[in-house]
Amino acid sequence: MRLASPRKLVKWTAVVLAALVAVAALGALYFVRRLVSDARAHQIAELSSHRDAFLDDERRLAALPLFAPRPGHADAGPLLAPRLRWRGLKGETPGALALDDGTRAALGAESAPVPPELAARADVAWMAALPDLDTWDVDAGAPPVEAPLWSAIPDMRDLASWAQLRLARDGDRAAAIAEVEALARLCVSTADLGVELIGVSLLRRAARARREAGLAGGVGEDDRARLWHVLFAARAFATLTTPPEGPNGLDGLAVGRCGALAGGLGIALFLRPDLRDAHVEAYARLDAALARATECPLTSLRSRWSAADAALPPEKSRLWQIAFRLPPLRRARAEVLLAISGQDWFLRYRDAK
Repeated sequence: MRLASPRKLVKWTAVVLAALVAVAALGALYFVRRLVSDARAHQIAELSSHRDAFLDDERRLAALPLFAPRPGHADAGPLLAPRLRWRGLKGETPGALALDDGTRAALGAESAPVPPELAARADVAWMAALPDLDTWDVDAGAPPVEAPLWSAIPDMRDLASWAQLRLARDGDRAAAIAEVEALARLCVSTADLGVELIGVSLLRRAARARREAGLAGGVGEDDRARLWHVLFAARAFATLTTPPEGPNGLDGLAVGRCGALAGGLGIALFLRPDLRDAHVEAYARLDAALARATECPLTSLRSRWSAADAALPPEKSRLWQIAFRLPPLRRARAEVLLAISGQDWFLRYRDAK
């Protein structure tokens, strides 16, 4: 039996390897298309199933005095920023007027009583200005972060600690509760989901303080549950895969609009170098939705969104570009990231049934 020459062996090995690569590429392409198709179908089905319940919750929240339309754009950022700790990529940065570690440690759990001397010593007079402020641009006064696609976020515990100290202070209970409720409203007005949810927690504290003081009003348990649901579900209205009418639905939202835009546009911006040409209409819709949301400062996001893609650092903004240099592979990778980034925003509506 005559053996094949080395040249023919190399040739056939190359053919077999090429065939295997082709089969793998076709399989990967099918996987990507199926993943993207299933994700979009799920999102459309969820929007269709829960849209009416979501909008009903929005109408109920809009009827609450706390979430009535505000007359101006007075920003709480310059007031709050120096009184908080900030978390960035390189650790924690305390504001110039932030609570010291000893005070934070002494406060303990939410339900624990605040030592009287601690409550008397804390300077909470600045909180009297909160009810007059309209929104909170978290970027205003926040320390810079050395990464174009990231922003520093406030320490959630500091927000809770200030509320705890204010409610423990002797004096006008109605005024103290109103100031904590105003802080909660400002948290809900931000573009950060974690800060928004701290706002719901502060409303729970304020409601308990109202009950203990025998004061009517505030945001009840049912409305706090609606607010929790809405803050998550609103984000389904501002993604690259949201149906065309979705971004337009953001215009009528009483709460959650700024956070929805920040979440959806943040992911769209991260993937824009590879998906802009494939999702031209979706990017145009998000761009128009951001322009219409004049009540949302979103300073950092607006700046990054208006910058050219070339202004973004290529390796840091495209995590695996070294491994995916060919445009089709970069786009496939970006489509997968887009599909898996879509969370089950309506989960809480299904759980509530």
